[in-house]
Amino acid sequence: MLITGNATLCIIDGADAAVHGLAGGNFVSFICHLNLVGWARLVMLVLKELAIRLGSVADQIIERFWDEMANHLTPVERERIHAFYQRMQEYDQYLDLLLAEYVKQVEKEYRELYQEIQETFRDDTFVGERAEHSVRLAEAAGVKKEKIVRSLDDLDDLFL
Repeated sequence: MLITGNATLCIIDGADAAVHGLAGGNFVSFICHLNLVGWARLVMLVLKELAIRLGSVADQIIERFWDEMANHLTPVERERIHAFYQRMQEYDQYLDLLLAEYVKQVEKEYRELYQEIQETFRDDTFVGERAEHSVRLAEAAGVKKEKIVRSLDDLDDLFL
C-alpha cells in the first residue's frame, strides 16, 4: 500500500515537473521541480520489498544504492538527511508512547466494562445489586441518561 501511494504521488510529481521543466526544454527546471526525497523513498520502498522477497541479494543492492546516493551528497545534504531521520525517530518514539497510553486506557475501559457485564448477569447476586450493575453498565456503554431504566417506576413508565 505504501508503494502504491508513494508511486502515485511520484507520478503526479513527475508530471508536474515535466510540465514546468521539460515543456520549456529546461532540464534543470525539471530536476528542480522533482521531489527527489519522494523519489528516493519510492526506490527505497521498492528495494525493501524486493529484499523481503529476494533476501540477501536485494540487501546488497540496497546497500550499493545507499552508498552511491551518499557519494553524490554534499555534507549539508547529509546533515539534513541525518537531521530528518533523527526527527523521524523522535516522532516515532513519541507516537509509540501515545499508542501505549491509548492501548492501556482502552484495555482499562474494556476490563471495567467486562466486570460490569459479569456482575450484571451473575446469578448468585441479589436482583437489586444486579440492577445497579446494569445501570453502571449502561452508563459505561454511553447510553443516554434519560434512556436508562434505574427503578421499577422507570420500567413501568417504559412499558405503560
